[in-house]
Parts: sequence; C-alpha cells; structure tokens
Amino acid sequence: MKKRILRRYDGKKRSWFRQFKEFLALLLLIVLLFQLVVGVFFVKGDSMYPTLDDGELALYLRIVPEYHRGDIVSVRLPSGEQYVKRIVGLPGDEVDFKDGRLLINGEPQDEPYADGESAPEGNNLTYPCTLTADRYFVLGDNRIQSMDSRIFGPVLKSELKGKMVVHLRIIRRD
Repeated sequence: MKKRILRRYDGKKRSWFRQFKEFLALLLLIVLLFQLVVGVFFVKGDSMYPTLDDGELALYLRIVPEYHRGDIVSVRLPSGEQYVKRIVGLPGDEVDFKDGRLLINGEPQDEPYADGESAPEGNNLTYPCTLTADRYFVLGDNRIQSMDSRIFGPVLKSELKGKMVVHLRIIRRD
C-alpha cells in the first residue's frame, strides 16, 4: 500500500515539474521574441494624428529588410528620444515643400493621411534636400504639431528601430 501512495505522489510531482519547465520555456521564447523580433511602444502626443492617437499601443517588427515610402516606423535618435513617424523620403530622393505640399523628386505627393499643410520648419536644412545613402526623411501625419525630419533632419537607417504592424486603441481614464 505504501508503494501505491508513493507512485501517485511521484506522478503528481513529475507532472508539476514538467509543466513548470514548459512554462519557463514558453516565457523564455516570449522574452526572446520581444527582444529580437517585436517591439512595443506607446504613442506619445498628437504628431501622428489622425492615424495614431496619443496613448495607443503599437507593435513593430524589429527585423525589416527594406523600408518603403509610407511605412510607419519607430525612430530612436542619438539623444535617446523615441518617435513614431512615417517615411516620406528614401535614400537618393529629393525632398521639397511648395505651396503647403510635400514634393518628392519634384512630384507632389498624394497624402490622404496628412493633417495640415506640409511646410519646411526651422532647422539648418535647405530645400530641396537630397537624401544621401542610408538616410530617410520622416514626417508626422499631423504636420502642424510634429517634431520630425524638418526639425532634427534626415535619420539614419540604424536609427529606424522597426516598422509598425499593429496598433491598438486603449481606453484611457484621465
């Protein structure tokens, strides 16, 4: 009779230990996934309005082989500031502003997502501005309230931390 009780106990102990190991393996996989492949950020401010609202949760892919015009990206500047912006200019493009519109390589851009007029802001860039290799021009969708490449200049590809894939509106209670 003692043997039977011990066997039941040993089975429960092994089952619990196996579940714990599986839980740890899953936890490790999730941590690695978020460290190497997926990034998370909260949108701060209204610079991407109407596409993204202040306080939204967004997920971005860290592994992006190539960025395209129109991609929404996470940008981390050398100062440590992190922004969410839209790529409007690619390496080799000529960026300019005329009559409240963005021009890329001399062509006015159709930007249904943009709110407000596109105009150059105060920085040391002269327009038209030709982007060198590995440089991208990023703008916020809310052109009037956005801190973007018009202010801090074109960003390096290494400063682009990933491409946004999902955003979730979170109900905030202020």
